Amino acid sequence: MNKEDRYFSLLKKQFPSIDSAITEIINLEAIRNLPKGTEHFISDIHGEYRAFDHILRTASGVIKKKVEETFNQKLSKEEKDEISILISYPEEKLELIKDKVNDSYLIEKLEQLLSVCRVVTSKYTRSKVRKALPNDFGYVIEELLHEMEGNLNKKAYHNSIIRTIIRKKEGERFIISIAKFIQKMVVDRIHILGDIFDRGPGADIILDNLIKYQNVDFVWGNHDILWLGAACGNLACIANCIRISLRYANHEMLREGYGIDISPLASLAYEKYFDCANPIFEPKISKDEISTKEFKLMTAMHKAITVIQLKLEAQIIKRNPDFAMQDRSILNGIDFENGVYFKDFNKNEKQKIEVKEEIRSKINEKEGCKSYKLLDSIFPTINPNNPFELDEDEEFVMKNLSVSFLNSEKLQKHANFLMEKGRMYLIYNGNLLFHGCIPLDENGDFSSFIFEKERYSGKALLDYFERKVRTAFYSRNMNNQIINNAKKFNQLDEIETNLTKDGNLFSNDIFWFLWCGKDSPLFGKKKMATFERYFIEDKETHEEPKNHYYFYRDKVEIAEKILNEFSIEDGIIVNGHVPVKVKKGESPIKAEGKLLVIDGGMAKAYQKETGIAGYTLIYSSNHLLLAQHSPLIDEKNIVKNNLDLVPNLISIKEFKNPVLIKDTDIGKELQMQILALEDLIEYYKKTARL
Repeated sequence: MNKEDRYFSLLKKQFPSIDSAITEIINLEAIRNLPKGTEHFISDIHGEYRAFDHILRTASGVIKKKVEETFNQKLSKEEKDEISILISYPEEKLELIKDKVNDSYLIEKLEQLLSVCRVVTSKYTRSKVRKALPNDFGYVIEELLHEMEGNLNKKAYHNSIIRTIIRKKEGERFIISIAKFIQKMVVDRIHILGDIFDRGPGADIILDNLIKYQNVDFVWGNHDILWLGAACGNLACIANCIRISLRYANHEMLREGYGIDISPLASLAYEKYFDCANPIFEPKISKDEISTKEFKLMTAMHKAITVIQLKLEAQIIKRNPDFAMQDRSILNGIDFENGVYFKDFNKNEKQKIEVKEEIRSKINEKEGCKSYKLLDSIFPTINPNNPFELDEDEEFVMKNLSVSFLNSEKLQKHANFLMEKGRMYLIYNGNLLFHGCIPLDENGDFSSFIFEKERYSGKALLDYFERKVRTAFYSRNMNNQIINNAKKFNQLDEIETNLTKDGNLFSNDIFWFLWCGKDSPLFGKKKMATFERYFIEDKETHEEPKNHYYFYRDKVEIAEKILNEFSIEDGIIVNGHVPVKVKKGESPIKAEGKLLVIDGGMAKAYQKETGIAGYTLIYSSNHLLLAQHSPLIDEKNIVKNNLDLVPNLISIKEFKNPVLIKDTDIGKELQMQILALEDLIEYYKKTARL
């Protein structure tokens, strides 16, 4: 068989005749002329699982809009609010009003929910709706959705089904099932623009929830890439994950969520850091929530892992000159005897010698090398003569943490999900999605990086990083087996050399660079001032200068330049990472609408700065809307008082004509299938003549 015969032999198995091919073409053409599904863009969740759950339940106000579209003037505002709440919080609402629930109430609400459901599913084919139906009442919902108005026989059939549901005491369960079906159908695709992890307590809960969604994709944020690196056993990434978790008192997520054993760190901290647990390292939690001893132990653990992190990061910097981060090898610039840090100590070898002379003379100022008194200068595990080396106890802690991260079944499941669904950037329906930035220089040109003797910038830079990330991630399975075997046969000491000398067992330092590296496209800053914020009082040192991208991104020509770099002619950029300071008058709409920033501070840690609780973007067939969210109030209050769930909606663009599936990426795929089927028909005709 030639190539053409082999190609068509595969198609013939699915479409064995001209008629079957024509039928499929008719079906695909019909689908292409349906309105596009609604896309939901969400960024920088940072472990705030309750706020995220609320956004998914309400679809950022889309459910409220669908209820309004269904009933308009037919029902009062109060009645429509109640239906919206019932769809978003069905179990909670029914439980709250259980004393008032009777057969007539259930019948009324079932009819109303079915009306909303018909509106929500009207843009989809029956096949797509059928695939999304719940297992328990799927057949019944499908029958009820297709009642024909004016058909008395069908109406009687419809009423009979409803009465039977009520008579069998299944009314409440049916309401819950159809409400969740509406939640599922109201949004066709979810785009996550990075940073699921850190600060909030429930990143694992968020990922458990997202795994249930069929149409979801990610662009990685620097916090996500940090956890991916930790899941691959990168020791510096692991130390950062532990430090941030302790800082925000999320140790329960480590232990209960991912089964990470942090007891070796607790033992080290109790033995060496408990008596020097500086208040600087106190977790962001009320002292009333845990015992005094546990609070102090967490503070000691926080300090201990921070010191380990600084050591491991210095090791990465030393073995990766391409990262150009020698100035962030912090421990080399500390005068441990006098508790002084010399900024820019690593500037050059000549200056190092001069500064050492200064330390001996106890001179605190010199041109180009400013000194700062440390807020905490007690380092029980640092050898001043070799400050980057882990001591024996620290090595033991990191070996065990590495094993724990590599063997966490749930973490590895989530990491696989993030790798399968995620990427450095995404082009979807003509729009460019990325988390941090496309690095620019002071002139607004694409910044140039040299890695492995090759120069990269713009799109090529992000493509390079993605290749490196995937290579490192998928090699971890082999390395995981090495760890498991060593653990099984009690031979962990055999891998000690790799863990201590190389910093980790795998060549995956790129994860750490993307997390906090100078001008990394996921980080977008010149430095991460972890050390300075812990140890130096001067706020000037705490600043983390942003990449020039953030100063240029409001210019139309820069947005267009970036879009052209990714071969996008008529689209927008959707960006996260840096919270929009609405409180100070900053707008999320940049470059005259060519660029939208949808990080509005969903994490509570940012809300004092932003004044809001995040943005989400809604892209339907009729409009592009930016939803501005307020801080989440107690769900019980929302359900009890039928509070209006609609956030502040900002119209970005209204479409004169509805956007159809044929105008989208899926439409292009369907067109390719149609062309293939047309070729198949011609093949049938040609072979019939032969």
